[in-house]
Amino acid sequence: GLQARDIVAVLDHGYNRLGFGSGLEFVEDIYILLKDGTAYTRTDVPPADLDVQASRKLEPQYWARWEATGKDKYRILKQDDRGRFAKEWTTVSGITARPWRAQETLNDSFSTRHFYGSMVVGGTSTMSSVTFKPDGRFETVGSTLSSTGMLQNLNGFNSSASSISDSKGTRSASGSNFQGVDGGSVGAYSKGNKDDGADRRGSYRFDGYTLELRFDSGRTERIMSFAWDDKLDHVYFQGESHSTSKRQ
Repeated sequence: GLQARDIVAVLDHGYNRLGFGSGLEFVEDIYILLKDGTAYTRTDVPPADLDVQASRKLEPQYWARWEATGKDKYRILKQDDRGRFAKEWTTVSGITARPWRAQETLNDSFSTRHFYGSMVVGGTSTMSSVTFKPDGRFETVGSTLSSTGMLQNLNGFNSSASSISDSKGTRSASGSNFQGVDGGSVGAYSKGNKDDGADRRGSYRFDGYTLELRFDSGRTERIMSFAWDDKLDHVYFQGESHSTSKRQ
């Protein structure tokens, strides 16, 4: 794995891009800048767990060269899946992430929200949140809501489905209604509950750029994580930055 002494900085390069049917979406490119002048861009595993030798050989497209051009400004020379470098450097800037201190704890909830689709054809909104407690425990909450759009409603049909999963379990509900041309309507509704929520609660531990989650179900997960800065308004885990509840 990559040790703290190997890493110069972890750069979070965030930017907006046009999403499908949902306007702008925030995207983050993560660059792990190493002292040997190379950078690693994949965040599936924390740096401490990375098999560097195997990764350089089997996935060269996630490795690049880097040079500093100013404060929190760099240029990156990427390479493809055959290890061939690009002809031009790419300029990137962003936030130099703060690693976690050993045994550091939080007392806050962090969440992220997304919407996929449009008001015309319908869509799905999602919310994901994790609450960290100072005693080393955590709980996760996830919810989804899907519904038809104006196009279906104009034709007399509307439906919706929702679910929420938290430390107590998963609850779901769905319903639909069709309004016929003769004024009659047909509707349906269902709901259900399942699991005991053990896979959404447990204990956590921060260290460096690693967040270790030990679920009450017995599963253990180690993921890459860091804070934007000492304000702890934004925390990166599960592949994206989450905002503190204080900013909701």
